[in-house]
Amino acid sequence: MKTVIDDLINNLKKIRPETILSRAVSSSDLQAAADINRDQLRQGELSSGESINNYSKSTEGYNESRQTKISSSERIKFYDTGAFHKSIKGSITKDGQLALKSASKKSALSQDYVKDKGYEGNVLGLQEEWATKWFDTLVRDNFLKMLKDRILTQ
Repeated sequence: MKTVIDDLINNLKKIRPETILSRAVSSSDLQAAADINRDQLRQGELSSGESINNYSKSTEGYNESRQTKISSSERIKFYDTGAFHKSIKGSITKDGQLALKSASKKSALSQDYVKDKGYEGNVLGLQEEWATKWFDTLVRDNFLKMLKDRILTQ
């Protein structure tokens, strides 16, 4: 004899949290994740929390591609024209992970610079603390609601 509990257990076995997560994350949530990544870069920080080197003395001032003045006392922000920062977009992968990508060639060059300097972190990606805050404040409630609905309606 099947009970309500048996039905719920069977429903739980069918649920793929990564599928629910991909549906629970709105485009504005993904935009917020990209904005957080931009803020990290403006502070000169990588996904690992490491601070990036300061600009060198030879890069101070303006040049034909820079729209903002650079000082050697500032952390590197990878923001010469702003095109790289503007192109950062968020998505959810098939395995339910937040992915931040950029169509700009600058993203690969920036990551190469980071790798060549021996940093552990990535240019694109949220620090763990920010990723947790992003999920807890923007995604979690919708995810839990969808999960509950899915359990009870299957």
